[in-house]
Amino acid sequence: MWRRGLFLSATFLLLVAVSVGCKKKKIELGQDVIANEDLISSGSIDTFSIYTSSFRTDSVISSNRFFGVLGSCNDPEFGTVNSEIYTQFRIVSLEPTFDLPNITIDSVVLSMVYSGVYGSTGDQTLEVFEIGGTEPLSDTTDYYPDQTFPESGSNLVVPGTEVMFLDPNAVTYVDTTLVQSQLRIQLDTNLAWQLFTEATNNPASFIDNDAFTTYFKGLKIKTNNGFQAPGDGGLFYFDLNDADSKIRIHYKSSGEDRIYDLVINSSCADFNHIDFVEDINVSSVINNPSLGQQTYYAQSFQSRALVKIPGLNSIPANAIVHSATMELPVQYQTGQPFEPGTEISVALFTSATDSTLISDGSTLGLYSSGNKTFTINMRNYVQRIVSGELENTGFVISPLLFSNTMDRIVFNGPNTDKKLKPTFKITFSEF
Repeated sequence: MWRRGLFLSATFLLLVAVSVGCKKKKIELGQDVIANEDLISSGSIDTFSIYTSSFRTDSVISSNRFFGVLGSCNDPEFGTVNSEIYTQFRIVSLEPTFDLPNITIDSVVLSMVYSGVYGSTGDQTLEVFEIGGTEPLSDTTDYYPDQTFPESGSNLVVPGTEVMFLDPNAVTYVDTTLVQSQLRIQLDTNLAWQLFTEATNNPASFIDNDAFTTYFKGLKIKTNNGFQAPGDGGLFYFDLNDADSKIRIHYKSSGEDRIYDLVINSSCADFNHIDFVEDINVSSVINNPSLGQQTYYAQSFQSRALVKIPGLNSIPANAIVHSATMELPVQYQTGQPFEPGTEISVALFTSATDSTLISDGSTLGLYSSGNKTFTINMRNYVQRIVSGELENTGFVISPLLFSNTMDRIVFNGPNTDKKLKPTFKITFSEF
């Protein structure tokens, strides 16, 4: 189950440790790379200045992600976050036939299999609407968190069942069968009558899935929770590609029990619409980067951190970097609902004039719950910058699953009043 998230922005000093060679010493890292006689000098720099800031991230794709994200919470640091799910459905059997005069509808259930939660379990008020408009969703189109589609008709959730206790660890039974934990929403049976009538009167709408998704564009699944106190609420992850994530219609035809399924699979288009409201602390750092010297932030889908280390340009191009480690402590009290994620990623801008990110895919920061710090092995990036292979455009820090989870983190800046401050340590030799 996935949770948490991260962010970054600040200015701090670097402690640089280097190997100094008045006499022969053992070099623990890279000792077999160059012969001792080729070492011409070692260098040391007492401090590096680091410049950190936060920035908004545009054009984050939220379609066909690992999880559908549903719910809302009031994060004391990041403000209110609300996420809705838009998804298509597909038919299993083409050109179905229904004996309408002899049919009775028992129930229509939308089920979605849980994958986790960020925040707290608890009651949330659910709403489900048919997607309207003239254009269907497309599985070949990228959708973004700020995109919406119009609603069609009224709320489909059966009146009196809108408030549900959301919990990914809830025990779930279907009839008497224990199944994996899932959210099961009772929908108006008129939806089933609408579908059965269309299949009978206009069978071309059910001739294939392209025709069906043009006719039935899918559902918008949302919450309408009203006011939430700081710290309340949660954002819930759902595996929409699980076979048990679907609409199931229970009905009787001439007295015989039957079911009809509309499924969500990898061919369905889906995306998360996410609203970030009143993120005052994050916006303050973005608008005034100097505030990041005390506290700085990272949050999935909307903001990242940029850490610039100009002093890396002063390291000789013939240097061999043996180690480069960054430690980023965070503000988090054990037991609180908004935990940090377990990993962060590191990337660079392509150039000073191009904000496209490049990543080696292997430089990750690992979180230690014991000392509440992310530790990042930066050696690969730093060596490539020193040797001139990469431009020193600054390090972009993000939650590892930036466009899949709702992870966020509050980092200690260099001027924090907390005990732990960010550090950077590097060792290198010239040859």
